[in-house]
Amino acid sequence: MCVFPCLFAIIVCSHIQVSAQDRTRVQPTSVQISAADTSDSNAKHQSILIDRAKRQLQVRGGGRLVHSCKVGIGRGGLGQKKSMADNITPKGTFEVELILTNDSSLNKCSKELIDRYKANKTALSFLSSGEGLKRLFQNMISLDFDGDGKADTAYGAAYIGLKGLPEGGGTAPITGPKLSKYGGKDYWFSIALHGTPDDSKNIGKANSGGCVHLPKDMLQKLIAEGSIKIGTVVTIH
Repeated sequence: MCVFPCLFAIIVCSHIQVSAQDRTRVQPTSVQISAADTSDSNAKHQSILIDRAKRQLQVRGGGRLVHSCKVGIGRGGLGQKKSMADNITPKGTFEVELILTNDSSLNKCSKELIDRYKANKTALSFLSSGEGLKRLFQNMISLDFDGDGKADTAYGAAYIGLKGLPEGGGTAPITGPKLSKYGGKDYWFSIALHGTPDDSKNIGKANSGGCVHLPKDMLQKLIAEGSIKIGTVVTIH
């Protein structure tokens, strides 16, 4: 989400085998789920910390700093996020639940999302495979938010969708309605870490509608090396 609103068969995971107990919980369907990633425990070896005031991102693992870079944040200030329309980057604890790129082999979604949308054929057509997630991402970068008749490529090289986690018995941070439509196209409307159409105009700035803007090179590196996975914890303060 940049300056404008961002956007059961046997589940076959590429990283682990589904146990017999898990199979009993999955409802049969004609769709083969190949993009679901349940390797949450592996993702927790590294975590991402984002300082809104400093507009700084750190990746930490094994008690050390792994990566650091400047980021962009929401143009709504540093207050408490109350709605998806207030342009504030929310603070709190989050988990990565969706990874979208133009490379189908890198695309992943959480099993929780598969379960949430198992009755929605349109959603499953996107979420059930790396190719489907690629199509969703291509929808998103083709959107014309500013109405100039051209694709905005608002999400840059990749999109990392977040799920808010409740803390201390409270409510989870607002992260959006998720699968939505804009201009007749399906897209993912959520708080996310994602790229930009022009890093020089957005990194280190407060220009987004609430998402966190990452530089293209760092975003691609974090995905390719596995620093960002399904279940990776992201803390924003």
